Parts: sequence; C-alpha cells; structure tokens
Amino acid sequence: MIPALQATRVNLNESLKDSTQNAAGRWRSRRLRNVLVGGQIALGMVLLVGFGLLLRSFLNVESSQWGMTRAMF
Repeated sequence: MIPALQATRVNLNESLKDSTQNAAGRWRSRRLRNVLVGGQIALGMVLLVGFGLLLRSFLNVESSQWGMTRAMF
C-alpha cells in the first residue's frame, strides 16, 4: 500500500518544469510542421501547374496540322 501512495504523490515543481520544456518543444515542432505543410502545398501547386501546361501542350500538338507526313497516310 505504501508504494502505491508514494506513486500517487506528484512533485509540482518537477511537473511544472517538464511542462514548460514541453511547451517550448511543442512550439518548435509546430513551427516545423507548419513549414513542412507550406512546402508541401507549394510543391503540389508547382506540380499541378506543370501538369496543366503539359496537358495544354499535348492538346496543341494533337490539334496541329502535320503537313505532308499526315497527307501521305
């Protein structure tokens, strides 16, 4: 019974020290996560615009006149 009672006692000073260190760590990890999410969104936009340009170029090539080579077939 005595070890169980000792385990339930909380040292408030140590708990407060741990929580302030964790809060600073959470701020840093949150900032890193925000930077990574921003980079991911930027990369996604670049890929989306690149795909749109590639698709437009492909459609332009498909609709262009081939000239002599197409008339031969």
